[in-house]
Amino acid sequence: MEQLKLDEGEKIQLRDGREVVLREAEPEDAESMIAYLRQTAAETHFMVRLPEEVDFTLEEEERILRNIRKSDKDLMLAVFDGDRVVGNVGVHIFHDRTKVRHRSSLGIAIIQEYCSSGLGTILMERGIDFAKKAGFEQLELGVFADNDRALRLYKKMGFEEIGRIPRAFRLPNGSYIDEITMVKML
Repeated sequence: MEQLKLDEGEKIQLRDGREVVLREAEPEDAESMIAYLRQTAAETHFMVRLPEEVDFTLEEEERILRNIRKSDKDLMLAVFDGDRVVGNVGVHIFHDRTKVRHRSSLGIAIIQEYCSSGLGTILMERGIDFAKKAGFEQLELGVFADNDRALRLYKKMGFEEIGRIPRAFRLPNGSYIDEITMVKML
């Protein structure tokens, strides 16, 4: 069977000349992953979590990463600049029930200083490739309706809008933002 995951790091040169390493997140990366999740949550309102909601323990994050590594239907790739996580893409089986096991979900985030570097396209390509090789028939995601940069990327990668959930996100200031549901048939 063809290897589905990226065990060894892949060096990637970004548009601006910076070099980063793309590889699967390991349990040993838990501390860096938590710091990254807090940073991405603090930088924009486009994450579902607020920074203070990244409240799981190091042991919980290690367990999550260990379980993803064991799965042949889940993937968590992280981008490292040194020891610092600066981006990631995750692909996860929707559910293991017979009627929906053909579906998978994709999530991606990049810290702001690495946006517009080509990293989003690379991460999306790797996530889509994994989903295809893992045998999924469709890949789904949700995006804040005002996240224009992400919407452009997802459309470029072949995702289509299939619906909206009005007022899906309520921000701390009391305002609401719709969620756009998108799908890519594989």
